[in-house]
Amino acid sequence: MIMKRIFKGGSKRVFAAVLSGLLGIAGGVQAATPVAYLDWDGAKLTNAVCTTYTEVTAATDTFTDGGWYVVKAGAQIERAEIVVSGSAHLVLADGCRLLTTGGDFQCGIRVKAGNALTIYGQSAGTGTLEAVAGYAGAGIGSGGDYGELGKPAGTVTINGGRVIASGGSGAGIGGSGGGSGQGG
Repeated sequence: MIMKRIFKGGSKRVFAAVLSGLLGIAGGVQAATPVAYLDWDGAKLTNAVCTTYTEVTAATDTFTDGGWYVVKAGAQIERAEIVVSGSAHLVLADGCRLLTTGGDFQCGIRVKAGNALTIYGQSAGTGTLEAVAGYAGAGIGSGGDYGELGKPAGTVTINGGRVIASGGSGAGIGGSGGGSGQGG
């Protein structure tokens, strides 16, 4: 009923504002202030800028295919496992700290085979990711779920920032307990 009134009144801007507000709450991609980061082009570090990204919060539980995620400068975030689906990018702004802790059979950040995560830092290199696995999981990589135990991880590429990864009985970065990983 409310929607009919909005459309009858011709106020498409109100509808667009409500819709964009809902997408923002749901963690949709935000057009935001550009964030500089360092990228590795195979021979040297280069300066780059990310203009469309999702800000990482304590509620962020998934990095999706093609998505760019930024932990803002000064942010101090602690949360449970984050799952990567597809190929995702994470920028650690200077002065931030993201701590992800998996429960038993979980990773700090789960990157199963066929998925990829690329991590970037900024010029001072002080943005920190600490990924801690529960029993049988990798800090960053594959988990120890019963169907996943011993499976290889996806591709993890670190171009900058401070990354500390601790596995349960799995690797710090790589496969779960009894598994293997591949580098990027």
